[in-house]
Amino acid sequence: MSRSSRKKPENFAQQMAKEAKEAILDLHVKQLHSEGIEATRHTIYNHEKKLRRKSIPSEHPAPSTVRLQVRLANPNNTPAKVTSPSATTNQGGRPRGSTISAKFNLEKATNDGLEYDRTKKLTAGKIVAIGTHCLNKDVTQHQIEYIKIKEEEGQQRNDRKRKAQNDLRLKVAECKSIDESMWTAKHLKTMFTYKKHKEDPALAKTLTALKDQWNEKRNRLSPTYTPEYYLLSTITDELQPLPLPPPPAAAAIFDNDNGNDSAE
Repeated sequence: MSRSSRKKPENFAQQMAKEAKEAILDLHVKQLHSEGIEATRHTIYNHEKKLRRKSIPSEHPAPSTVRLQVRLANPNNTPAKVTSPSATTNQGGRPRGSTISAKFNLEKATNDGLEYDRTKKLTAGKIVAIGTHCLNKDVTQHQIEYIKIKEEEGQQRNDRKRKAQNDLRLKVAECKSIDESMWTAKHLKTMFTYKKHKEDPALAKTLTALKDQWNEKRNRLSPTYTPEYYLLSTITDELQPLPLPPPPAAAAIFDNDNGNDSAE
């Protein structure tokens, strides 16, 4: 990348303002030539520079003084009003902020303000992320506290992990103290959990065999029954006596209750 393509924004804005000013001077020179007055860009620029050096602001004429003098000499033209710089207008009577430099300064001030607002928002976001939700405290102190909290949480997480490993070792020692044929599903689960953390080919082979045996016991079918058993159970169910009807007194009570319900 060339050095010219890496110019700062200020230099670029100044260059643009300079080119615009030269273009305005060229227009003035062209206007004076059309009116029969010999002038150059350099003479107009020096004339305006001398006028700007005057100490009394009220006597400062407009930037295009030569052009105004030519127009004043022509009775057919209406003289332009020469104004002094004020809070709303510049030396030539134009509103402030209409020149390139003024627009650049305004844009720069706006960008600085936006950057300041962005910094404030980032600061507020950091404080809110820490959990204080207060903008009247030191961000650095809160960041230090936030780092300490994260370190304590990491330490607690490591302690819990270490405690779980110690408990698992105790359970594994208990399982190893029992014969493998006496292991239950709880023991198998403990040993499989231990296998995930420690690869042992012999242990894996033993656990696989035990797991197959356990699945075989769990999925074993119910004992088979002969057809005579099912026939006998069916006959027994059919020979059961039916429930007796309620006595007349109970029936009367039920009728009275039904009548009271219907009456209501």
